[in-house]
This record gives sequence, structure tokens and C-alpha cells, in this order.
Amino acid sequence: MPMWQTPALQLAIMRALIEGGADINAGRRDEAAGRIEYGPADMCWPIRVAIRACNPAAFDLLMGQPGLQLRGRWVMQLPRTLPTDQPTKAYDDWLLATFHRNVTRDSALATEDDVLHLAARTNNAFFQRFIDLFLNLM
Repeated sequence: MPMWQTPALQLAIMRALIEGGADINAGRRDEAAGRIEYGPADMCWPIRVAIRACNPAAFDLLMGQPGLQLRGRWVMQLPRTLPTDQPTKAYDDWLLATFHRNVTRDSALATEDDVLHLAARTNNAFFQRFIDLFLNLM
């Protein structure tokens, strides 16, 4: 999908979708079992996409919605980066603030299974300061 022409347009479309009944907790549906499954194949939950894309407008809009489910480790997982990526300090700061906000909303996120193991396995280019602060948060 192409980038939004303006942040205001993005928010207007997202609000219209939510008001029209879009599922802010969308997951892969197992129709036969009558439930929603949550797992690593579900990389496109709206809140997860907002975090991974470093999109504060989308993140704030979604966090303000009643009924938003953060779903454990998947909203605390460090985004994968390529060895050639060079995240900025501003990106690291925003991502860390986002993780802190998630933990503040649901303190159980800090004790989710595998969050630290997933962080250790992530091929990332984050600043050492970010990694240290992330580990302290967990």
C-alpha cells in the first residue's frame, strides 16, 4: 500500500474504518474452530504494524480505542532489521517509549515468555543504549 499523502488523511481513513466496524484486534480466524488464533504468522495486527512502522499517529489512535488487546510478546518484540539498517536515535527513543507505554497499560507484558529470547535472536541494528534500556524495562 502506498504511503499516505498526509497524516491527517491516514487518521481520517483509519477512524472511518474503525467507526465502520473494522476489527482493531484482527487476527487470523480459524473458522472451523470458531476462534481467533494468535501466533507468529499474524504479523499484521493493526497495533503491531503501527509499532513496527514507527507510526505514532496510528499507534495513538489505536491505543485510544476501547477494547484494544495488546497480545503479549507480539507487541513487545523488537522489529527485525537488516545488517545495513541504521535506526536513528529518534526511532530508538520512540520505540522504547512505545514499549514502556505498552507495559504501563498492561504490566504482564514485561513478564511475557520469550520476549528476551526473541530480542536476543533479533538481527538488529539498535543502539546499545536502547538495548540496555529495553532489558531494564523487561
